[in-house]
Amino acid sequence: DLSDGELSIRSNPHKYLLYKPTFSQIYAFTASAFRELPPNGVLLLYISADGYDTHLKVKTEHSYDFGGVKTNSRRDETNDNSNSPANTLGKKSPSTTTTTTTTTMPPKDIHNIFPGDLYPFLRKPLFLIIDSNHSTVFQNIPNLFGQPLVSLLSPIKIPTVFHDYQNKGSLFTLFLTTPAFAFCFVCHLNELTSEQWNLCQENVNKIIFEIIKIFLKSKLVDASVYHFIGDDFLRLFLARFVFCYAALRLHRAFKGSGFYPSSQPQLSNDLLENVQVHKMILELSASLSVRQLFLEGPLSAAE
Repeated sequence: DLSDGELSIRSNPHKYLLYKPTFSQIYAFTASAFRELPPNGVLLLYISADGYDTHLKVKTEHSYDFGGVKTNSRRDETNDNSNSPANTLGKKSPSTTTTTTTTTMPPKDIHNIFPGDLYPFLRKPLFLIIDSNHSTVFQNIPNLFGQPLVSLLSPIKIPTVFHDYQNKGSLFTLFLTTPAFAFCFVCHLNELTSEQWNLCQENVNKIIFEIIKIFLKSKLVDASVYHFIGDDFLRLFLARFVFCYAALRLHRAFKGSGFYPSSQPQLSNDLLENVQVHKMILELSASLSVRQLFLEGPLSAAE
């Protein structure tokens, strides 16, 4: 029974939804959510944004040198007023000359979220989801305070055949929110009868349920991941993440690690490369008459 005493089921959590926010807005609302967390609470931070690369020749500090994701770059009024005393303070007049030469690193764009910006929030359990073409820069966030930390990261590549759909939404977010629809999308199934759609949803739910059972039985689940398994909301994200990975892993159009989602900590092969899950996905594809889009059989970790 997946709803026994060890697994919590509670009302919909308090949340903030920000559309194209500035850095200041993101930080203010995240800090507010952090402050409002109950003693046993978890901060879920779901960021969907375009990637940003610093293009530095020498990258040493993982917290900021490797880039992050873009936020809205609109300026506050005080920043736009370049003639204000605050912005002119310390500026030299045109006649002023200087003989001092310094070499500095090019500044990083202040209107972006970098991995290092999230470090203050590691003081409490953090469940991080990054949906971006530069998501992997968030893969090695150090666990500075020993609190549970899980990051689910989107693929950084997408097959050419799906490029025209990128402005309509993200495939990774689709898998995490409506996995049956996402599966139909990668199979180019635009029209289904009610019977076919119901069958697809039923089979996807069975696969998700199977993945949850594997999570609960596995002895290789990281302690941070296991900390979040007890929450039904986060448990569903984890199971759908595995379904996303397995479906794309089996799909012929997705070739190479850049086309698959990743995580921190990395999930074990008994989850990601589970033969039973692969078998169920292939059976689902056969029931929808798209078996030819997938590889010949369940894969092992070495394949």
